[in-house]
Amino acid sequence: MKYIGLSLLVGLSFIGCTKSLVVKDVDNYIVTQESKSVATKTDISANMAYDRMQSEDELIILDVRNYNEIALDGKIKKSILIPLPALGLYLNKLDKNKQIIVYCHTGNRSLVAMDMLYNAGFSVANILGGIEAWKANHLPVKYK
Repeated sequence: MKYIGLSLLVGLSFIGCTKSLVVKDVDNYIVTQESKSVATKTDISANMAYDRMQSEDELIILDVRNYNEIALDGKIKKSILIPLPALGLYLNKLDKNKQIIVYCHTGNRSLVAMDMLYNAGFSVANILGGIEAWKANHLPVKYK
């Protein structure tokens, strides 16, 4: 009887998981009312991000690290700092008509930020490897 209860619980968990995956797939095609564009998310290399920054004006470069990390590692020129724990409070301040390129130290927090932004209707790209990959490719870094 104990095993039947466990398998029932596992089965119900699987059913719940399947339903949430279906909802997630539908969310990929939600059109934001403000911009009338389809939200997208992707990962890009540091070099690809740099190239886009040179050729596109309508970008928001978003740093989701903590303030004290800038003194240690520098930052990408023209990036704005909104630490990941505060990002939810500032979503309404960001322009949904602009592509966002997000980064952190090594890419873990920016993955979370990318999902948060995407779910809020933004088109967002995450720099793989974060500021560490940026510096490893000898791309320009600004301190302060």
